[in-house]
Amino acid sequence: TSTTYNGNLGGLSGADAKCQDRASAANLGGTWKAWLSDSTTSAASRLNHSNNPYKLLDGTKIADSWTALTTGSSSSFTNPINKDEKNTLIAGFSPVWTNTQWHGGITSTNASYGSCNNWTNFSSNQSAGYGGAVFSGNNWTEGTSGPCSSQFRLYCFEQTSAPSPTPAPACTLQQLKDAFGTKTGDSKFNPSCDLNNDTFI
Repeated sequence: TSTTYNGNLGGLSGADAKCQDRASAANLGGTWKAWLSDSTTSAASRLNHSNNPYKLLDGTKIADSWTALTTGSSSSFTNPINKDEKNTLIAGFSPVWTNTQWHGGITSTNASYGSCNNWTNFSSNQSAGYGGAVFSGNNWTEGTSGPCSSQFRLYCFEQTSAPSPTPAPACTLQQLKDAFGTKTGDSKFNPSCDLNNDTFI
């Protein structure tokens, strides 16, 4: 994100809302969630696992898929997440709240000293885990911990799912005749239309 936040993010849902607000302000569309874990819920359990490449807004590929993103290998995680929602380069280390390990699991289950009391506290007496936007190795998400009074960014991931298969068109009358005029064991019994579609054309 271009904006920074203290540890009181309003919980995981509040962090997701902040990501959505940033995306909406930049007219990106879609649904966005924060790469963030609290003491009981991991980022991996909250985010969609896409088989498509993960990319920055400028098209730079981060990883080939969720699996590649979470292998913990710098050869699979090929570039740092160093662009914000405005497609502006983030210079320097630039800490990012995470409490999340490279595989998407929880770094610390201690709410007070791992996730700012589940992202509801901004006291300097509590802390949370963070990573750095400059890294493409594990330190992109696993760095160290800092006080909840700190102002850090969020990583925001668009939530995409696998595209639904294109349904076969309704059968024409001739296709129906052809299909039912052959034996099911015949290699020709493979109509490219939907025999179960009640609409006929």
